[in-house]
Amino acid sequence: MRRVPLRDLVVLILSLSALAAAGTVLRLLPDVSTTTVSLAFLLVVLATATVGHLWAAIVVSIAAMLTLNFFFLPPLGTFTIADPQNWIALFAFLVVAVIASNLSAAAQARTSEAIASRNEVTRLFDLTRDVLLTTETAGAIDALARHVARRFELPKIAICLPTDNSWRIHQGGSEDISIDTLTLNMALAKARGTVEYDARRRAYGGHVQIGGADGYSLVPLRHGTKAVGLLAASSTLDIGSLDALAGVVAIAIERAQFLAERDAAELVRQKADLAANGSIQVAQDKARSSALFRSPSKVFMDRLANGETYLLRLSGATPIAGAMPIVVGGKVIGAIGISGASALQDHQVAQAGASAVK
Repeated sequence: MRRVPLRDLVVLILSLSALAAAGTVLRLLPDVSTTTVSLAFLLVVLATATVGHLWAAIVVSIAAMLTLNFFFLPPLGTFTIADPQNWIALFAFLVVAVIASNLSAAAQARTSEAIASRNEVTRLFDLTRDVLLTTETAGAIDALARHVARRFELPKIAICLPTDNSWRIHQGGSEDISIDTLTLNMALAKARGTVEYDARRRAYGGHVQIGGADGYSLVPLRHGTKAVGLLAASSTLDIGSLDALAGVVAIAIERAQFLAERDAAELVRQKADLAANGSIQVAQDKARSSALFRSPSKVFMDRLANGETYLLRLSGATPIAGAMPIVVGGKVIGAIGISGASALQDHQVAQAGASAVK
């Protein structure tokens, strides 16, 4: 049996009390008309519909009708009506009270829906700002999961991303979500099916509900129409809100991956720059050694390999293969040094370069 919320009971009791107070005051007035009584009771009914639910307003409407009949329509003190016209007036009062209550309740529901939509947009905006302010690539997805849990007040939330043979699950809520691999695989396969938009629910297909109302939902994370992961979140949000949230999370994941790739590319470039600067210096040292001693630098490397360690004390000697003297007309006019590959490859390139000069 469904329990009535305490707030609704309080509204109902206060409304019935106001109705009784209004009836008592109106009975003390001399020659009060039934029209005045009806309008006073109608105000109480409308106030009930404004602050409470429709069912409470209907209960108060019926109570107001019975009070009007018993205390103000002749014969007084009974629930019978002598004048047939009073039946019409009593029925009209009940209909007007119910319709007015319904309209007030509908307006209240639309107001609540508008406030909820505004709050959803505000939370999505705040989450987007959190994403833009996150510049660290290490642990970015874990931080994103925590942002989602904080902004939407979700006790359970996890971002699930597939790997080659398993799943990476990034928990963000105060309670961890335990999901088996089979469930994730089946949900992802469903999400990668035909994408259809449900206008009534404001969401795309592919949602999977786990564990009923107290469980959680698996919502596809899509880049365009391709599902790249799943968002597991408490079922406290409606499907449309979860789908909008998943869209922001998917964009945030794509951004984090882009930042990680950018940082990796920058690291590779810096390493290449450092390697290039070092290779230039080594190539120059090889060429200087080859020109100074009028022999390929590989000769020193081979002799050093045979145990002639004293070569390390020779000033200007670089015992690394990759340099050849340039000989023109029997005279050494310079040398060519190569660096950046293996010693043998550097030596072969230097040989080809020196031969070309001849």
